[in-house]
This record gives sequence, structure tokens and C-alpha cells, in this order.
Amino acid sequence: MTNSSETPATETPFVIAGASGYACELVIACRTIGRWPICVLDDGQPDPARIKATDIELRGTVDDAPTLADRFLVGIGYPEPRTAVTKRLLAAGMDAIDAVCHPSAVLMGAEPLGVGTVIFPNATISRGARIGAHALINYNATVGHDTTVEDFTTISPGAQVGGECSIGSGVLVGSGAVILQGVRIGDGSIVGSGAVVVGDVEPGDLVVGVPAKSRS
Repeated sequence: MTNSSETPATETPFVIAGASGYACELVIACRTIGRWPICVLDDGQPDPARIKATDIELRGTVDDAPTLADRFLVGIGYPEPRTAVTKRLLAAGMDAIDAVCHPSAVLMGAEPLGVGTVIFPNATISRGARIGAHALINYNATVGHDTTVEDFTTISPGAQVGGECSIGSGVLVGSGAVILQGVRIGDGSIVGSGAVVVGDVEPGDLVVGVPAKSRS
């Protein structure tokens, strides 16, 4: 097996910003498609056991990234900190790598994926759907036809987004949530786990329950 610190000569070296559970999953997802991050970086409290088990090095903080590579991928699952770290790295002159899409994911005529976006195993993105930059479509999630998912949004495991929806930027859709066809979710909103959203959600709102209601 190729050592985790080695990058194929045909690929521009890149780092992963983040070093906890999701970042380690992301390392494995990258390797699955033949892309080898040179290290992980973290500003807070990295998870040494997971890093060791993933066979990758922790080489410092996010501020060290420009000294190690020209390109990056952010391994942070929540939209707000992922947005902040991405903007820091872009401001430092780095570029995000192209989207990472696990081979078990199904893209049924979806539009090209935005840079820095990650599509995890068994996700399905249907015809005409558009996924922005630095988004995360997690395990077993579904994005219906002609739906738009904007930048920095997270669709959590098992969530189902219907067709012709509009999901704003920096939105967190919780695990197992269902968003019915044609619904609009405003920027920065949170859809609670297991919620069933039958109507539009205002920007910055928190909705939970069946049917989902505002808790803000």
C-alpha cells in the first residue's frame, strides 16, 4: 500500500484541514479514488487514535497549510467552521481540489460538482441537480432532480431532499430528515434530524419535528 504521506507524481499535493472523525473518513474516501492527501492539519483537539488508525500524519495547524501544499480539502462536517477554514485557506492563496466522489455514489445526470465538495458512499444525486462548492452529501443521502444545494451545505446521512428544492448556503440538514419536493431552505438554516419539512424555511431558522416547525 502507498504510504499516506506520499502523493502520486501526477497529482498536485494537497492537505486536509481537520483531524477528527470526519477528516479521517475523508482521507479514506480520497484514497479510494486514488487521491492521496499528504497530511492532516488541525487548530483544536485532533483525535490521535483515529489519525494513527488512518495511517496519516498530523503536521500542524491550518496556518501551516500554505507551507506544505498549494491545494486543500476541508475535513470539517459542520457548515459554519468549514466555511471559516475554507475562507482562511483561500485568503492565504491556496486553491481547493476538485470534488471527491466515492465510486459507490450515483450521479444520475447531475450537473458538475463544485470544487471542494465531497460525496460519500451510496449517496444519490439525480438528474439536473446542482451541488455547489465545499458541500457535503453524506452516506445514503438523496438529492432529487433539479434541486440546488448551495456552497458549504451539509446533507447528513440518510437525509432525503426531494426534487426541485432550493437548499441555501451553509445549511445543515440533519440525519434522516426529509425535505419534500419544491421546498426552499434559507441560508444558514438547520433542519433537525428526522424532521419532515413540508414548507419553506426562513434563513437562519431551526426547524424540527413532523411536520417540521420553527424552534428559533
